[in-house]
This record gives sequence, C-alpha cells and structure tokens, in this order.
Amino acid sequence: MKSTRCLLVLTALLLGLAGRDAWQVLRIHGWNAAIRRGVARAAPAAPAQVRFAAAYASSDADPSAALNAFRALEADPDVSLRRAAKFNGATLYLQQALRGAAAGGAGALAWVELAKQSYRELLREDSGDWDARYNLEQALRIAPDADSAEEVLPPPPDHRHTPSIAPGLSLGLP
Repeated sequence: MKSTRCLLVLTALLLGLAGRDAWQVLRIHGWNAAIRRGVARAAPAAPAQVRFAAAYASSDADPSAALNAFRALEADPDVSLRRAAKFNGATLYLQQALRGAAAGGAGALAWVELAKQSYRELLREDSGDWDARYNLEQALRIAPDADSAEEVLPPPPDHRHTPSIAPGLSLGLP
C-alpha cells in the first residue's frame, strides 16, 4: 500500500516535470518561429538570446533599431552574450561608417570612432579576442588615431648592431 502511494506520487511528480519541460520547448519553438518570420523587434520580456537574434536579424533592414537592441543587451549578466552584443554593435558602427563614406556623408568619422571605442573596450576585457583586434585594425586603417604616429625610440644601451642584409645578397645559407 505504501509503495503504491510512493509510486503514484513519483509518477505525478514526473508528469508535472515533463509538462513543464514540454511547455518550455513549445515557447522556444514559438520564439524560433518568430525569428524565422523576421520579427524585427522582440518583446522586452523575451529572453536575452531571443532579443539578440532579433537584433541580428534586423541589422540589415533597420540598423538603428539593431544598434539600440545591442546596446541594451550590453548590460546582460551573461558575459558571452554581452560581449557578442558589444562586438555586433561595433561592427554595425563600422558598417554605418562605410555606408556613410560611400554616400559622401560627413558623419562617417563619428561612426568609425564609436566602432574603435567599442573594439578597444572588448580588447581591454580580453586581449586575445582576435576578431575585435582585426576589426579595430580595419577601423584604424579607415581613420587612424591622431596620436598614433610611430615613435622611433633609440636602441637600448647594450644594443649590438645586427648587420642588415641587402635584397639579393646571399650569405651562403641554404
């Protein structure tokens, strides 16, 4: 009798958990369908990943709305999502700069500066972020920093001069 009661309670508990999981799967399928349909903006109550996907999907059609969504996601507690939002926002800044420059717009430099600032913030958090490093380099090629002129430093005091090799001159090495 007691084992039957325990079995019934356990079965009810498992059915309840299965129902909750099924409800979550249905919600996820609903969000995925909305993203596939091209929902430009996700509801503020939507999970952060859904808002990120909606911003990414709308970045070509409505870059300003996507930028606003990415900026809002930069406060998310999930570090990887926050960094992805900052990176995508910076990339949108860079794309806006290129579009503005192609159209002869005067605001292209401001967009590049915003992109450089965002990429630098990403690199301060993780200096090994090669995507941010590459994009920062591209932004610096478009608009170099005024104070980035290379300084030629004198050699260290114990510097030994290494002879340079003229092009085409062989030292007899294989």
